[in-house]
Amino acid sequence: MKTMKKRVSEKTQKVLAGLVVLALVVGMIPQLPSANVKGEATKYEAESAQWNTDKGGVKVENDGYYSQCSNGKVVAIDPEWQNNIGDNERYIYQTVNVETAGKYKLTVAYCAGAKVRLAAKVNDGTWTVHDEADSDGFLPASAAWNVAANASQTVDLNAGDNTIYISGCIVVSDWDAENSGVNIDYFTIEPCNESGEETTVSEETTDSEETTVSEETTVVEETTGVDETTVVDETTNISGSIRYEAENADSFEQGSADNLHSIESDSNYSGGQAVGGMNMWPDNGRAYCTTLVNAEVAGIYEMTIAYAGGEANHPCNIDVRINNGEWVSTLAEATSDWNVVETVKLNINLQKGTNSIDVTGASNIWYEGMGWEWINLDYFELRLVEEETTTASQ
Repeated sequence: MKTMKKRVSEKTQKVLAGLVVLALVVGMIPQLPSANVKGEATKYEAESAQWNTDKGGVKVENDGYYSQCSNGKVVAIDPEWQNNIGDNERYIYQTVNVETAGKYKLTVAYCAGAKVRLAAKVNDGTWTVHDEADSDGFLPASAAWNVAANASQTVDLNAGDNTIYISGCIVVSDWDAENSGVNIDYFTIEPCNESGEETTVSEETTDSEETTVSEETTVVEETTGVDETTVVDETTNISGSIRYEAENADSFEQGSADNLHSIESDSNYSGGQAVGGMNMWPDNGRAYCTTLVNAEVAGIYEMTIAYAGGEANHPCNIDVRINNGEWVSTLAEATSDWNVVETVKLNINLQKGTNSIDVTGASNIWYEGMGWEWINLDYFELRLVEEETTTASQ
């Protein structure tokens, strides 16, 4: 929690107080809207979503072919045969949060080599095909497997958290004509009216609600003392842990690893996937993934790294580097199986704003009589432990 104190002179305090009284008398202070959601689309990358791992056939594709897709990645979903739309088992899902309940336009960016039948639903609602679909529910093919087309529909969202589900290609008849898979690039949510046209959603306060001028909470406390000055405390609240999936990293470095990294799938992994193949002797060149994270404040963060696998009685290191600084190693004991996830923790320093975090696979340690070690990297989490102290005076 960060507290900045600013002193307001007694003269300024009296002037402000007089203005407030005058405004109240003549009715100059209007009631302001407590929330105003602009008609701008919020984007959610498909690779950041979760998916049903029971059926299989869902994976992230991120090689150079997809460089022109959003973030250079797509989620590839195999087609599935079902009797009805709604019986589908291959889909991705993502929690979204909106301030105001109402109509929203859901737009899905997809890539397909042939016509596809896609559907979406919200929370526990009904699977529905998109507005651009033909009478049989089909959307046209996109220009290429790495060029997205858009499909949209109007959905009802509750204030707060909602879960958006997006299907792969649903085949209900004539398999040979409808066997195209689909790549989901991303989806967007934006406020709209009944016709799906972009609009602005606002929520106004009632007479009994206190007027709010800004999202920041300003607490004015009067101090006791000779100068009788006023101290204004501006407090910024910091949220809890944030998880970053290894498979969704912004880039990968092969280093001295034998091959490029691999995406390993298992229902025990967070998001159903982990990254394998980043195993090496560090002196020969580390193999690692790089994730860009944004820190609201500078300070010390607890980093929790989740991994799986390894050989019994043969530990390795997982190495971490922040903003191209020095590598720091943390000991990672072998887990009991390749789908059993364990964690290690270390503290790191982040600057305010964008930081690059590099995390290796198994950074091998030499032990007499022991051989090669390897692991699958699942995710890491960050939690603010101690904010960097800054002193402001005026």
